[in-house]
Amino acid sequence: MPELATLFAGMTPGAWAMLVFAMLCGGLVKGVHGIGLPLVSVPILSAALPVQTAIAVTLLPVLVTNAYQIRLGRDVLPIARRFALLLAGLVVGILAGVYMLANLSTDFVTVILGVIVLCFVVLRLCAPRWRLGARGERVCALPVGLTAGVIGGVSSLYGIPVTIFLSTLGLDRQTFVRTIGLVFVTGMVPLYAAFTAFEIQGPREIALSLVALVPVFIGYLIGERLRGIISEVAFQRGFTVLLAALGVTLLYRGISALL
Repeated sequence: MPELATLFAGMTPGAWAMLVFAMLCGGLVKGVHGIGLPLVSVPILSAALPVQTAIAVTLLPVLVTNAYQIRLGRDVLPIARRFALLLAGLVVGILAGVYMLANLSTDFVTVILGVIVLCFVVLRLCAPRWRLGARGERVCALPVGLTAGVIGGVSSLYGIPVTIFLSTLGLDRQTFVRTIGLVFVTGMVPLYAAFTAFEIQGPREIALSLVALVPVFIGYLIGERLRGIISEVAFQRGFTVLLAALGVTLLYRGISALL
């Protein structure tokens, strides 16, 4: 078992502060909105750590918070049956995406991450009102799962296309939150295994993930308390501005390093 000094080698006070801040922010957004932990935490944390490490450190907090989110839900099995094709495509896509991540440079992954975040911002601003019927849901489930999986394997942000897909189905908030939680838990299993197999994640990343659970849950519990207090419109605007700033920063940093 590596000593703590070895596990946390290179973690400066600034890096620790950024880890705590990133996880607090991600947990807060997750608590209020039900989604958004990796979308917020990974870009912030990548300012202090290599982007692959930032993604790996976020995996365990995402898994644990989503398992907590779908706790005691008797409706989880019906949801799993309904979205079986989506979940199957997600698993296959994730394995392909992690293979790509293992063979891409850190700077290129940073650019990809920035593009994904900015695309999500554009979609939020455009707020398309698509609606899929039962047949459209069945047709789109597998390709959406595959696409989300590839994006998730490269960036861990597979919730973005899944969220867009689910928003077209007219789900009530409870079902939406449970479904997105189930999707994250399902995706984290192959993602965790693939990150370990490709040696993107090791003892150091796991140790940092365990530390990250503390600020994540503090932020999450605060967010749950704020959910019924904070204005939804104000929160959405602030969330969008934050994501836009993170996306531009990632894009600028990645492109500058590549040129």
